[in-house]
Amino acid sequence: MESIHACERVKEIFQQERKVPGLVTDTVMFDEEGKLILIERKNYPKGPALAGGFLDIGERVEESNKREVLEETTLEVDDLVPLGIRDHPDRDPRGHNISIAYRAKTVKGTPKAKDDAKAIIKIDPDLDKINALDFAFPDHKEMILKALEMRAS
Repeated sequence: MESIHACERVKEIFQQERKVPGLVTDTVMFDEEGKLILIERKNYPKGPALAGGFLDIGERVEESNKREVLEETTLEVDDLVPLGIRDHPDRDPRGHNISIAYRAKTVKGTPKAKDDAKAIIKIDPDLDKINALDFAFPDHKEMILKALEMRAS
């Protein structure tokens, strides 16, 4: 068994065939003027969304969070505050993906749309404006409201 590397081959097959939810991270960010920073998604599902995306193999969640924000907005974020986990099987129309959400307390740079982002959206974090948006992922609204609640307290 050792000579044919059976354990390694079985592990490789298991990883390729295993069907489990994907893991993503999402980030609520505000600029220096207090405006909420969102992206307009370039790909399906279309619509406004928080910057974020899938974790890479071997990557820690906070590393993924910072990488995805940088890739989509060119912004550097730090001082990440956990907002919770969103795990409803229908939260993402692409499939069962679990989101670990953060609020970035430190946001550096001037946002520019890159990678999966078609455009940058900045809005006042006003409930009427947030409610008027048709988010690509409906639970992004919940994440924003939680971040605003935490910011106020």
